[in-house]
Amino acid sequence: MKRFICLFVLSFVFATISAQSIKQLLKQGTEAMSKKDYSSAAQIYNQVILIDSSDITHQLLFADASRLNYDNASALHWYQKIYKKDNGKTYTEVPFYIATLLKNLAKYKDAKKYFDKYYKKQRNSKDKTKKQLALKAKQEFESCDYAQVLLKTPVDVKVEHMDSMVNSKVSEYAPFELDSILYFSSLRDKSQQDANAIGFNKLYTSQKKNNKWQKAKELDSLFNKNGIHNANTSFNSTFTKVFVSRCGAINASQYRCEIYFSEFSNEHWTEFKKLPSPINVVGCNNTQPCVSKLNNKDVLFFSSDRAGGEGAMDIWYSIINNDGTFENPVNVGKKINTIEDDITPWFVKENNTLYFSSTWHMGLGNFDVFKSEYTNNEFTVPQNIGYPINSSYNDIYYSVNSKKDRAYISSNRLGSYFEDKPN
Repeated sequence: MKRFICLFVLSFVFATISAQSIKQLLKQGTEAMSKKDYSSAAQIYNQVILIDSSDITHQLLFADASRLNYDNASALHWYQKIYKKDNGKTYTEVPFYIATLLKNLAKYKDAKKYFDKYYKKQRNSKDKTKKQLALKAKQEFESCDYAQVLLKTPVDVKVEHMDSMVNSKVSEYAPFELDSILYFSSLRDKSQQDANAIGFNKLYTSQKKNNKWQKAKELDSLFNKNGIHNANTSFNSTFTKVFVSRCGAINASQYRCEIYFSEFSNEHWTEFKKLPSPINVVGCNNTQPCVSKLNNKDVLFFSSDRAGGEGAMDIWYSIINNDGTFENPVNVGKKINTIEDDITPWFVKENNTLYFSSTWHMGLGNFDVFKSEYTNNEFTVPQNIGYPINSSYNDIYYSVNSKKDRAYISSNRLGSYFEDKPN
């Protein structure tokens, strides 16, 4: 009897401690999610699952955090468990998430089944969000068929993963090569050494010598302002002006991006100044500058979520006058811009072609790269630039070097240096 009572008491104490631990972890997870720190949230909810994996709400929290952290395999595993129990009755978005994750894992035939299920169930929903997702599901259903066509008809290119002289265990993006110097942005500052440090994206360069890229170097404090994110370098054709994006925090989880420029004068770059209206619009994101020429005029392409667009982030361009002022930005139009994100413009003046990434146009993954030619004063219907340039993951920031013999992209496809998940 004494032994039985002892075991009962120990079990009760353990259950109490577990309940308290879960409550504390759930609070920490909520805080991490509110800050959009999905990596930390996924780790926290994983601890919850290790204590109690039977609670479907815990499963959903871990699945959501894993999905937002691009851990597709873990997210899919737990969403499928939830769907097996619930069949999409209570957790109605789960079939859509399963479909999206299957597509990201290039399982297009399986993804189609779940997209179809979600569309048929929610297409007449009175809930605006569900109806919007149903429209997306219909588009993705067709996109899965197109993705399989792209896989069967690869383009004749060789895709190479740049080595650790450029890439690291964090994100590298917005690459472009100018005269054997690669410019890019990265989050590789003190946050690599201190997990609790607040890291900021900074601008880097790597020089090619003897056909090999040298170890990347951080640009000086003129280009990299402390306490904010610095990204997206673009030079004008005469190399007398450089444009960058700078993004500062507006709250614990959101940033606002604006475009800045510097002029080359007396053998030095001047202090960066924020571009005035109509380029930077108050309360909007204005980012990813690309300076090129259109109809023999200097033009600034950029992405913005300002009013007057087609959806979330749209691509715009503004003619740069001889005195350095900017014309009112022009939306590149409905053929390119969609109800979702259309970003990272890169315009090649030699063939009047705009490259960009989109989550809506049909493709292999989430963000695919597309191209549209500018002819007869308008942009043509975009074309997917194909596999293996595009993958089932996110492929953004396509750029062409100054010699026009090499292109670059940023991608979180499999095979990266990131330790915890594909990047």
